[in-house]
Amino acid sequence: MDGSDIGSLAVPSPNYREQMEISEAAGVLLALRRGSAHLFYPGADQNYWVPTRHVATIPPAAVPEGCLENFLSRVLKFLRAEECAVIEFDGTSATLEITYPGIDRAGFLSFLEFLGPRLANYVIEPGSMQVAQLQLQLCQLPPAAPPL
Repeated sequence: MDGSDIGSLAVPSPNYREQMEISEAAGVLLALRRGSAHLFYPGADQNYWVPTRHVATIPPAAVPEGCLENFLSRVLKFLRAEECAVIEFDGTSATLEITYPGIDRAGFLSFLEFLGPRLANYVIEPGSMQVAQLQLQLCQLPPAAPPL
């Protein structure tokens, strides 16, 4: 796994999932640090740090097209996110803090168009010349996928 996997759908190995009592649903990969993967499970509103050797990415087609996991995956992939933190989540709305390499104005306008009516608010906190931070408030989120 590497940074390009941020936003991917992922599942822990069956043994690890069993040990940690993690849902059988797909998680969204939010960050990679020191040999661990940060997975978010929207259906259970759970976050887990899992050793990367116990995590496998799965294709987006493994979960229903219109589900929340696929939507969050597309958001993070669109921005080429380097890391994401779920600040607040209630099932239908979320506040995310996303670190991403800056994109040009046209690219950002395309991103806002992609979000459409799900965008409630955003704040861009400029970072260095190479990365920026975006706090994104989303609403009217689709439902989470059922377990695999």
